[in-house]
Amino acid sequence: MIARKNIPTPLLIAATLAILALIAAAFAVFAPGDALRVTTALVLAGAVPMAIYSRSRCASAGGMWVLMVLWGFMAMVSVMQLRAWCLEPTFSFDCPNLKSDASNYYNWAIHHHDGRGPEPRGLVFKGFPLLMALLFRLLGPSVLWPLAMNMMFTLLAVVVGGLTCRRLLHPVVEYKGTFTCTLAMALTGTLMFYVSQGLAIQKEASIYLGMALTTYVLAGMAKQADDRSRLTLRDALLFALGCVIMGFVRTTFLYCTFVGIGMMTMARPRLLWRKGGLLMALALAAFAVGNMHALYSVEQHIVIMEGSGAMSRTFLTGHGPSAPYTKILGPYYSYSVTHRLALLPFIMSVQFFIPFPWTYNNFDFLNLY
Repeated sequence: MIARKNIPTPLLIAATLAILALIAAAFAVFAPGDALRVTTALVLAGAVPMAIYSRSRCASAGGMWVLMVLWGFMAMVSVMQLRAWCLEPTFSFDCPNLKSDASNYYNWAIHHHDGRGPEPRGLVFKGFPLLMALLFRLLGPSVLWPLAMNMMFTLLAVVVGGLTCRRLLHPVVEYKGTFTCTLAMALTGTLMFYVSQGLAIQKEASIYLGMALTTYVLAGMAKQADDRSRLTLRDALLFALGCVIMGFVRTTFLYCTFVGIGMMTMARPRLLWRKGGLLMALALAAFAVGNMHALYSVEQHIVIMEGSGAMSRTFLTGHGPSAPYTKILGPYYSYSVTHRLALLPFIMSVQFFIPFPWTYNNFDFLNLY
């Protein structure tokens, strides 16, 4: 835990300068009222994850530096995004220039908020636009609010990822837990596509947070002694929240949670079967409720997992955002299941190659519109 009086002076100075730079950029681009809202929303989007991290046992000055640098980068890019979305002729904060899925999500949310425009058809998972509609009900219609929410969710996922790494590896790694947490956060911050989803009106940032919460709880099963094998209320609430988020935002990700529960339980089944059973019950309940509100059936989930849809075509053609993966992995979806499982450790490391210059000719990895 970092007390306010123990925050290093250079960190306070850097944070102050970053906020002043954001204020200057916002007021240089937007009208005063909009600039004030942009500054407030983006500062809060970074302040909440930093406050939560500072209260954890793994908090350190290094981790705060990681979060502040990542927040500063995301805040400045967010100003660029908002400028592109809202300042073109005929567009505004409540009628932004969005494309593809982002446009469908926004139009669904705005339709259910004030009846504006037709309701987009064919939305498979409605959890993310529902969150947007709730934000509009509380704060008024504006693309700023879901953007700030996604930014906050991404930073929270980075924090929870660091805490998960520390929880999973301690005391296997004989070094300071704060260093392990900070290193994990720094590595996550280098995943540019991961970070880019906090700069877009997409559902992925919500998925990151949901998956991070469930993984954090599962990591706690790794080193438990007999007297700590019961499911604590805090872990149950965190796990349930993560499952609910994934259940409504993208139900298919709960398959990964099912596998994780099985793996952690089977490591010591006599000790952990009760806890594993309770977690599985929570995950199955979230899956059932989420799937009832989705347009996908379980059969369609299987088709997606097998790579028979648009994702496999992207890998086969080598076009679009997945093109770098095709260059590195080859025709991934043509491989057998065992081949893909064997590649899993390598695939995870491939994520860190994506921002490198040999995979792109420009800055498309930032996923900017």
